[in-house]
Amino acid sequence: MTRKTEALTDTGAKYEKEAYLKQLEEELRKQAGDGGKLVYRDVTKNNGVVRRSVSIVRDGATVSPVIYLDTCYDAYLKCGQTAQETAAQILHDQAYADYVQEKAEVFFGSYDGVKEQLSMKAVNLERNRSLLPEVPHLIFEDLAVLYYYTVLGGQERNGTVRISRDDLERWEVTEEDFIRDAEVSSRAMFPPVIRGVREMLGFPGPEEELFVLTNARGVFGAACLFYPGMADEILERFGKSCYILPSSIHEVLILPESPDCDPQALRTIVREINRTEVLEEDFLSDSVYLLDIRSGALRRL
Repeated sequence: MTRKTEALTDTGAKYEKEAYLKQLEEELRKQAGDGGKLVYRDVTKNNGVVRRSVSIVRDGATVSPVIYLDTCYDAYLKCGQTAQETAAQILHDQAYADYVQEKAEVFFGSYDGVKEQLSMKAVNLERNRSLLPEVPHLIFEDLAVLYYYTVLGGQERNGTVRISRDDLERWEVTEEDFIRDAEVSSRAMFPPVIRGVREMLGFPGPEEELFVLTNARGVFGAACLFYPGMADEILERFGKSCYILPSSIHEVLILPESPDCDPQALRTIVREINRTEVLEEDFLSDSVYLLDIRSGALRRL
């Protein structure tokens, strides 16, 4: 394919996307009627990734669901979901928004109503460094742990609000106490799960060599690595030192140590997968870590 042909193809794809999103906007206005106004925003996600979003904002509401336009367009490309169907689904989800609205009132109230719905998220330190002065956090090597107020919905649906230091001041809670409560709450809401890769692929067997650590919902599961006692649990299960490979913000891989393990080769594999398979906003780290059975400590190699 020539560069000119590629340019024409890119232009056509861009036009198709713009046409679809314009149609979606028209359908949202039509189906929403007087039930709310459309508000467009650029939302900065994990790792500084900016995504265009739209919300249907009702009078008097303090929260509204955020719909990412790229996600809508992806549904059109992959499933043939029309703009009319997508608009109907978004408005149907307004019922969940009403539920989140009720929970938001709790968030803006007392700390007692919040502390059992706190969760953790592990992120790349450098790519999120600008956030750190504003939020409670922990730093480990090239990673940081951030904290969220989480409203659990059905299946994988969660509503989250990132906790700021202003929130701690309003609740009159110290950062130390807050982090301790968040560790307890996060583990209760998102218990850790370790499974063999072959088992996850449907081919279980005694020869499992690589394992996945995530949580029961599979969302932001890399943070499980920082649950109190998690390192001891991993070492007790495998009985040897383990390499920890950061797959994404949603999970890490556990590779029990063996004579065949080459840390440099593992770093190369992690970096290659990050560049080819992991979404930019899901990127965690290019590093490889060792959980040492002699010291019980986790360190970056």
